[in-house]
Amino acid sequence: MENVKVTVWLSTYNQEPYVAQALDSILMQKTDFPFEIIAADDCSTDRTQEIILDYQKRYPDMIIPYFTPENIGGCRKLTNCIDAGLFRGEYLSYLEGDDYWLGEDRLQTLADFLDAHPEYSRVSHRRKVIDENGTDKGYDIPESVLGKSFTIENFLAGENYSDFGSVFRNYYKKCGSKYHALFWASRNVLDFQDMFITQDFGPVYVLNAVYGVYRSRSSAGGTNYNSITSLAKRRRDSISIAQTVERFYQGKYDLSPLIRRDRFRLLEQAVSAQDEAELNRVREDIPLAQRKELLAEVLYLAQRGKRNVEVSFLRQHLLPEEKKGLMALLAAYTAQRVKSKLTGIRPDERLRGYVR
Repeated sequence: MENVKVTVWLSTYNQEPYVAQALDSILMQKTDFPFEIIAADDCSTDRTQEIILDYQKRYPDMIIPYFTPENIGGCRKLTNCIDAGLFRGEYLSYLEGDDYWLGEDRLQTLADFLDAHPEYSRVSHRRKVIDENGTDKGYDIPESVLGKSFTIENFLAGENYSDFGSVFRNYYKKCGSKYHALFWASRNVLDFQDMFITQDFGPVYVLNAVYGVYRSRSSAGGTNYNSITSLAKRRRDSISIAQTVERFYQGKYDLSPLIRRDRFRLLEQAVSAQDEAELNRVREDIPLAQRKELLAEVLYLAQRGKRNVEVSFLRQHLLPEEKKGLMALLAAYTAQRVKSKLTGIRPDERLRGYVR
């Protein structure tokens, strides 16, 4: 296909029950420009590839299958497609194989917006959220960001938009492998890095419209990221990605609040589970000074909640170097919480970081 306006990257892995609906939602788009679908499958073991090939036979000019010979994860799959020159469109749009689009005019509307607004790098929209049973779970982004320009400062302040629910300019044509190191920070998480990359080129506009459905699946036995990855592993992934972003942008973005938040949650989770092995693993990744601050916060919350078993576990497993000065840190944190309660001013726990 020549003069492709939009390349749609359909990312799949063991999504036999859903992939046909995803493909149909793309193929139903009515546009005045040509678009193509890169159906990128990560070595599925079910009938996902068979379904894709069946669709490709029916739509040979629109669907390009890309199948990895082994399971390599979504991030490597993405960079492989970039290296293979498969992203030919002026604009790109992602879709997971268990999600689907709404409305025949989605691509046309979003591409028209980017045509008319060259100052924006991406245009996004809301998506309905449903669970494994199809139960309505609301929407994936808050009303507060709708109908507005969204900058990296918004993201670092804890707001969000739908990266996969968007159309954006194809920066890969100009940048090639420049951003591969960011994607390789994780096996399957790529939307966090993608948000930083896109906003290097300009702000995002979030339409007050619903053009997709996000299927939230986290039950054991599934094959998506949330199903196959433990909560602790997801938090470690988040820390690793944030640290990679900081290094890549050479300190332009300070993501220490996000890193600190996830480290705290890892410590809290280990203490709550009374898991000595996990506690030892967590403390290996946290510098002593910050670890003592976080332990003081975990101890405060356990005491306040009268979770005596957790308090006993934590006191029993504190290392000598962690005990030193811990009571002073606990007292300081307690005073901070009292002050926050009296003034009504609480630190925004959503903060991700800031721009230097």
